Parts: sequence; structure tokens; C-alpha cells
Amino acid sequence: MAQKPTSPRIAKLKEALDTYMDAGRFWDAAITFYARRDNSVAYFGGLPVRQVGLEGLVAKHGLPTRNADLLGLHVGVPTDVGRQTMWTKATNLSEVGLRYLRDPRAAAADRAAAEAAAAPPRASIFGIVAEPTASSGIRVLQTDAALQGIRQGDHIIAVGDTKVFTLGDLRETLAPLVASDKAVLMLVSRDGMQHFLNVKLPKE
Repeated sequence: MAQKPTSPRIAKLKEALDTYMDAGRFWDAAITFYARRDNSVAYFGGLPVRQVGLEGLVAKHGLPTRNADLLGLHVGVPTDVGRQTMWTKATNLSEVGLRYLRDPRAAAADRAAAEAAAAPPRASIFGIVAEPTASSGIRVLQTDAALQGIRQGDHIIAVGDTKVFTLGDLRETLAPLVASDKAVLMLVSRDGMQHFLNVKLPKE
């Protein structure tokens, strides 16, 4: 039987509890380590990561580190800073989880906002809604009905003899050409083939 996925609110609260427990383990390790004779002097810069076995917590929570000893032989985590970092993270997770409990729609709204923030930038430029790509020019997402030749899914590689790599490149290259009644020559990639197209741009 397939396991039912954990709801966002439960996942956040579980993560918060786990982080609180990690903060407790960190503090217990600090108390035990500095209770030993001379450790507070020898490792004044912070709880030494490798000696105490904190590598996992440092990586998991992004704990700040610095030299634990005067000679710089050991990397350490300042005790108050390490505990506070995890405590703050756990508190924030708890608040999010409780907000999801109070308003079930909040999780969906946060997810949509995160997806929108992660989406590549896009813009409408002279009737072309487009976004940059890593290596193949500007990908056309939508075109104005007045445009002839350019299709959704085309990759604009060059305008005339000028290659375009960003949305700014495309706008700067097209801007002085819009006032002209002449068609603009564009090099586009479509279905793996490159084509030269004469395109008449609408005025913005």
C-alpha cells in the first residue's frame, strides 16, 4: 500500500521538533566538553567540530564556524551562536507549521510563491513574451497575433547580425528598429534547425 504523503504543516512541525532536538544535543555536547579541565581555555574560540562529532549538525543547519584554538588547528562552532542559530530556525519552522494549521491555504500560497521566485525571468518585448536560456538564445513563450513568422517555442539567436543572449540584448537590439516600417531579419532555431525570418514588429 502506498504511503500517504505528509502534509506540509506536519512536515514543518516535525522539522521544527527535529531542529529543537539538535539544538539540545549541541548544548549537551558543549556542557560536557567544557566541563573537562582546561578545554574552556584551549578551545576558547568554539566547540571543536571534529573532536565532538558535530560535522553532521554543522552541514545540516549551516552553523557558522571559526578557529576554535589560538593556533587555528581546529575548526569550532561558537556555543551561543550555534545554539541560537538552530533555536531560531526551529522557532521559524514552528511558526510556519502553526500558520499552515490555522490556514490550510497558506501552504499552497507559499509553494506558489516559491515556484514563481525560482522561475526564470521573462518579459514582453515588442509583442514577444520570452525568457533567456543557458546556451541557445532567447526562448519565445508567446507571440503577438500581429507578428508574422515567430512561433511559440522558437529560440531567437540573432537580430540581423547581432547575437542576443539576454532579454536586455533583445530589447536593445530591437528598439531602434521598431520605428522603421521594414521587416526585421531574425535568426531563429526551430525544431533543431536554424532559419532566417523577416519579422514586422508591432509598436509597443
